[in-house]
Amino acid sequence: PKWSICNGVEWSTRSRCRRRAMPDSLERRLLDAVRGHAVDGRLPAAAWTAGLGQAEFDALVLLVGACDPGLPPPPSWPSRSRPALLSPLVALLWSSREIDDPWTRLMAGTVACAAFGSRHLWQDLGASGRHEVTALLERHFPYVVAANRRQLKWKHHLFCLLGAELRVPDLRPPHCGDCDELPVCFPGAPGASGSDPEADGTQAK
Repeated sequence: PKWSICNGVEWSTRSRCRRRAMPDSLERRLLDAVRGHAVDGRLPAAAWTAGLGQAEFDALVLLVGACDPGLPPPPSWPSRSRPALLSPLVALLWSSREIDDPWTRLMAGTVACAAFGSRHLWQDLGASGRHEVTALLERHFPYVVAANRRQLKWKHHLFCLLGAELRVPDLRPPHCGDCDELPVCFPGAPGASGSDPEADGTQAK
């Protein structure tokens, strides 16, 4: 088999064959959607490579045979700009995996990038609803799902986990201040609309 080393993990075509035993249409659709949102500006430009380095991303999509070849890159690409909390969130998801798998690595970056959008996580992922996000997380990151004992919305839950890891209490996802469901996720929060000073995810409220 052919081998490629990405992020300290040695991938082979055997990984691809093992993964093909499971449906991957959801992963392909969400990956293409998030990359498309990098192009239209709904998500950070880093979403073009699912929040991963270009070399790692290229090696992974070669293994799984993913990505829309006709999709143009974002106008600002290549860009060194990325939210400060993006890499820590990718690392958090990847650390909760059950197995080393190319699609799981790609989904760690895909979900993390979508979490920096201004809409609900399922919308910025290009999913049809929260149930598809749940299915994706159960498939790739079961420990993240098991830890959601309070049944929080997934974006809220991810940033709670990240805040706990970074020792930043009450870490909120970016753009929460503009969401009309702010009181649902954060009861007692001072206002459900208005500007959000952490819109790029670089600070905690």
